[in-house]
Amino acid sequence: IKIIETNMGLVDCIEKSQNASPLDTRLADQKSDFVSQLGYCYSALDLHLLALQCYKEAYSLKPYDSQSKLEYAAELIEEKKFEEANQLLTDVAKNDKAKEPTALRSLSLSYYLNGQYDQVQKVCLSIINKYPKTDKSGYAAILYLLSERAQGHLELNSRIQKNLDFKIWPGQIAEVLLSGNISNKQLDSNLFNGTDEERISRLCEVLYYFGEYNWVAKNNKEASQYFSKCVGLRFPMFVEYSISKLRLQELKDTK
Repeated sequence: IKIIETNMGLVDCIEKSQNASPLDTRLADQKSDFVSQLGYCYSALDLHLLALQCYKEAYSLKPYDSQSKLEYAAELIEEKKFEEANQLLTDVAKNDKAKEPTALRSLSLSYYLNGQYDQVQKVCLSIINKYPKTDKSGYAAILYLLSERAQGHLELNSRIQKNLDFKIWPGQIAEVLLSGNISNKQLDSNLFNGTDEERISRLCEVLYYFGEYNWVAKNNKEASQYFSKCVGLRFPMFVEYSISKLRLQELKDTK
């Protein structure tokens, strides 16, 4: 209900700004922010086509803004418009050092979902080398491992492992995937402490990545079980939720 009320308020603000002069940069920026917030609300309601429209408009109003590019690219990936998303993400990675890690992670995910595994590994290696022993290198290691498994093998060379800290989330997931013994029982229960959002976010990631590990190996039954549990958490703002929905539809279409 709060999200719907917020939507209504944002729509009202946007309508009031429609008559602003196109030369008034301040009002254009303000409208872009309103439209972006509306897109966020639509995403939270799992209405991604409407979110895409909002983020596209926000980007058109602030084409120089890295955050607008990242938000628009994320929704483009949701709609499998990978090439357009990749152009935006590459631009951000090259021109905004502060946003580079986020752009590179999204870029590696875009390549991964499009089956461009060599590109995935190239980007992931860049992240691991630039941001060693951080959460950024942990996420990159996971996608690297999954792209390896998709090509029939699963390994991280010793040089890459030296740049990882398996005690920093999501390094624990990478460690389990590397072991090949997939079970959430292997993960320390303390990892799921914290606020509700932190706990659910981590659980969502575990379920998705375990599902993906089985999906690339064509273990469809196991993959479906993990993806279904992830979607069952009903947190559409998490990218893992969205991809799990995508994978379940793909599994359904192959039957």
